[in-house]
Parts: sequence; C-alpha cells; structure tokens
Amino acid sequence: MKSRLFFIVFLSIVFLSFYSKIWDPDFFWHLNTGRWIVEHRSLPDHDPFSINTPLLSGEDFFLRSYWAAQVFYYFIYKTLGLNGFAAVKALSFVSLFVVLVALLLKKGVRVPIVLSALLPVYAGLLDFRGDRPQMFTFLAFTVLVALLETGRLRWVPLLMLIWANIHGGFAIGVAVISIYIVCGFLNKRYRKPYDPAIFIWGAAGIAAAMFNPNSFGVFTKMLSMQNNAYTKGIMEYVSPINLALTYRDYYISYTALLFAGAFLVLRLRHKISLEKKALFFFTAAISLTAGRYIPFLLIAGGYITAVAAGEAMGGRLEGSRFVWIPLLMILIVFAVDVRTAGLPSSGTAEGSYPEGGVSFIEGTGLKGNLFNNLEWGGYISWKLPQCRVIADTRRLSAHVSLEASAALQGDKGWEDTLNAYAINIIVTSAFSSVGDRYDLLWNLLNSPNWKLVFADKTALVFVRNSPENSELIGKYGLGIDKAYDQALAQARSFVEKFPNTPMHWSNLGMVYFFRRQFGEAAGAYRKALALDPSDANLAYRLQLMEKASGQ
Repeated sequence: MKSRLFFIVFLSIVFLSFYSKIWDPDFFWHLNTGRWIVEHRSLPDHDPFSINTPLLSGEDFFLRSYWAAQVFYYFIYKTLGLNGFAAVKALSFVSLFVVLVALLLKKGVRVPIVLSALLPVYAGLLDFRGDRPQMFTFLAFTVLVALLETGRLRWVPLLMLIWANIHGGFAIGVAVISIYIVCGFLNKRYRKPYDPAIFIWGAAGIAAAMFNPNSFGVFTKMLSMQNNAYTKGIMEYVSPINLALTYRDYYISYTALLFAGAFLVLRLRHKISLEKKALFFFTAAISLTAGRYIPFLLIAGGYITAVAAGEAMGGRLEGSRFVWIPLLMILIVFAVDVRTAGLPSSGTAEGSYPEGGVSFIEGTGLKGNLFNNLEWGGYISWKLPQCRVIADTRRLSAHVSLEASAALQGDKGWEDTLNAYAINIIVTSAFSSVGDRYDLLWNLLNSPNWKLVFADKTALVFVRNSPENSELIGKYGLGIDKAYDQALAQARSFVEKFPNTPMHWSNLGMVYFFRRQFGEAAGAYRKALALDPSDANLAYRLQLMEKASGQ
C-alpha cells in the first residue's frame, strides 16, 4: 500500500512538472499543418505557409512526416484550446513513467531501486518537454521496449504503424526491433532459449512501419541530417560532448546515467541479457552523436540500470524504508525546477512568440511577404495567414533558410535578400532566444528603406519605406531609441540568466556602445574579458570604450 502511495506521489510530480506553457518554436507550424490537412482533407505536397520557393530534393520530407500528430494537435486545439496542450503533454510523460514503473515491477525490481533509477530519467527529461510530436516518440519508444521485454509481441505491428505516422523517430524503433531479432538468433547460436515469435512479429512491425507517407525515406533523411548545412546551426544536433565543451551546457542526469549504466552493464555482463546490453550501448552511441537522442538513453538506460542494480543488490532492499531517499531527491529536483521554470501553468510562455507584433500587423491590416526570425515563423504563419513568412524552423528550402540566417547575422547582402523575396514586413528582435546577436537590427536602423513602426520587449516590426506604407509610417513610426531600449532589456536579461557567459556580456557592451554609454560599455566588456581573458577582440573593444569614456 505504501509503495502505491509513493508512485502516486511520483507520478503527480511528473504531471505537474510537464504541465507547462507552450514555448517550442516548432509547435505552431505543427498546429498550422494540422489545420491545413483537416481543411484540405489531404497531405500537403508543397509548402503552404512560407514564401513559395523550389524545395531541394528530400526537403519535402517534413511536409508529411507528422500528419497524424498534427491532426491530433488541431483536434485538441478545436476542443480544448491552447491550454489543452499542457494536459496532453503532461499525460504523455506520465504514461511513459507508468509504463516504466510497471515494467520494472514486473521484472521484480524493488521499489527503492525503481525510484532511484527513475530520478535521473525524470530530471533529464525536464530538458525535453517541448510541445512537439517527439513527446509521442518518447512514449512509443518506452512502450516498444516494454512489449519486447515482456514478450507481448503481437502489439508491435500496431504500435509501429501508429508511430510511423506520428513522428520520424520510429526509425529508432525499427533499429531496436532489429537489435532484438539479431540477439534472438545469437541466443540460439549459443544454445539459449529462442522464441521465433520475435522474428515473426518483429518483422511484421518493421513492415508495418513502412506504411507511412515517406516510406523508407526516413532512414536516409535521418542519416543525411547529422552533418549537413541544415543541422550545423541547430543546437539539438550538436553532440553532448560539444555542448559541454563549447557551450557549457551540461546534461548532468544524462551523464550520470550514461556512466552508471555502462559500469553496471559491464560489471554484470554475465547476468544481463544480450538484448539489454545491446539496447543500452545502442542508445548510448546515438545519444553521443546529437543531443536530440539523449531521451532514448535516459529511458532505456534508466530501465536497464534499474534491472542491473536489482541484480547487484539482490534482496537486500526489502520493504519500503529506503524509498524516502529517492522520493525526497525527486521532490528537491521538482522544487528547483519550479524555481527556475516557474509554477505549473498553461498557455504560451511569455516572450517566446511575437504576440504583440503580430497583433499590431493584424490590427493594421498589413499584408505581403514577411521576413522573420526563423524561430517565429510557425507562430506568425498560424496567426497571419495573409502573410508569407521567409521561413520557419522546418527550413524546407535550405538555401532560403541559409540566406535568411545570413541576413539576420548582418551579411553585407542583407538588403539584396529582402529585395529578392519582395519583403514588405520584418518581424525581428535584437537577439535570438539563446542570446545570439542579430546584426540585421542595426542595419535596418541605419537604412532609409525601412521604418520601425512597432516595438515591445519581445519583437520589433519594420515596414518598407514605400508609398503604400506611408500613411501607416506617419501614424505609427517610432524613433530608434525604442529599438535600443528593447536591445538593452534583452541583453540585460541574458546576463542575469547566464552571468558566466562572455558572449552575453559582450553583447551588453555593444548595446551600451550604440547608446553612447561608453562607461557602461567598458564595464560590460571588462566583465566579458574576465570570463575569457584570451579573447583579443574583447581586449581591443575594452580599450576603445575606456578611451571613449575617459577612464
């Protein structure tokens, strides 16, 4: 009875932790695609939201990969509104942990070990609570492992059929099934019990997965996306090793589970089944290639580590007297998460989308091609169907996305790009969501061809200085100080959140420089240089600011 209470407390914590606001830049283009599919009763064969440009070979993969999840998204929106997604996301992660708990208890693992193993899984998955179809992939992966581990193989084809039409991550599921099939043959070779059902139902599951709009294309696409122009600038495709060394972004729970699991699996290799060993090292290997694969190691590693720990501990953890320790640690992680991420709530996260700017465009009736920060493209196209965005996070046309990114970074051909795509409206900001500086802003402020007409703490709206927009510019035109104010507020927020990152202090110094506050600029550059003394460029900037301020 006590054990049941402990798990109820744990699952309640999981629900509250994942009942969170929508912030993911991919969310709205998924929702928008779901609306398009329902309205047209077909899957898109072209990009219905961005400026129409030819797609590169294979880029149309993203148009149809998630159709079932996208239709489900739109159904939730129509019935429960945006707030319903908080509950859907929370329930999907609760279901994931219910499956893990049931599987571990069925394997005879003691309750204290179960909760101890789930602690790093819970803490690690907190970094992956974006409102994307990938949350269904995490659940499907967990269910697949449970089916394979418990021998309920008849359900594998149905699971794979559904999964393959929800998210491209089903390719991981195909790999896992293949691992179990191969290990089954190896077990037979070493005269261990062999169940032919794993081959029959596993092969049926792989075949069922091919009934998706992209068929075999998902495998080649996943391989090609590891190191191409599309993925090089996307954080989730960066290896956790590089994330730690270059960006100081540490996944502590993942790292702890990786090393603890590897130690236990190797230490108890004669007691752990071949399938479990292969599954652990497979998920470990793919997780080291890109951060987006970390959850697979967390889920599989948490399960396998718990089983291995159960083998090592034997029956020494009887009863529930030790349960309070991992449960208390889970509560501490929850409290820390609430302090940093806020209390459980629904709706959209403040500052994640240019809501004020979009409302301004909608209210003034502005139309035409729109240049945007790529992470806002999905939201803008959802809210402003009369505008075509330059691109969104799908980056369906790789060359357009690269041109847009170059313009945002202040490339000297930025105005040629805007002219080439007949841009009439620009929705941008001083910095990206991770603090990268958008030099396009400074170019716009110094150009007579663009006028600032809206500014809030999230977004700035510029329109082309043309006769068609003259009345609007006369009514809403703003001075450059409004843009400087936004840039300063954003730069300050980043140094407050990440006080040990030199880039953010350097950006703050640059904003002070543009505001001609040379003393404050020198102070910011001095802080950046203290964090990175080897940066000669920072030293040069500091010298200039000290001279300008008379220090």
